[in-house]
Amino acid sequence: MAAEIGRGAIAAFVPDIVHAHDWQAGLAPAYLHYGGQPRPGTVMTVHNLAYQGQFSPDMLPTFGLPGEAYSLHGVEYYGTISLLKAGLQFADRITTVSPTYAQEIQSDEGGMGLGGLLRERADV
Repeated sequence: MAAEIGRGAIAAFVPDIVHAHDWQAGLAPAYLHYGGQPRPGTVMTVHNLAYQGQFSPDMLPTFGLPGEAYSLHGVEYYGTISLLKAGLQFADRITTVSPTYAQEIQSDEGGMGLGGLLRERADV
């Protein structure tokens, strides 16, 4: 449903907030970002950074994202598309399951390649 809201496909339902959890819902903040219309706020909660939902760049049109989304400041992740990175990149707020986990995933060791992005967005 969050993806449909993000695409503007459910005109009669406009929530105040879309809360995405993990990679499975990571596209919702991206759809809302690229939607070009007034949008609800977004929150991305990370439960397990190890599961990132990685796909071939060839899938970008299948996901309904514009070509510009495949960039360092978009969904690109070491030559793949990462749906988790999409959520982390475009969410208005990022939360984790605990303050300790938030610290852990901001490190190079625990960040699974996303530590830099998470440090950059730590105040979000």
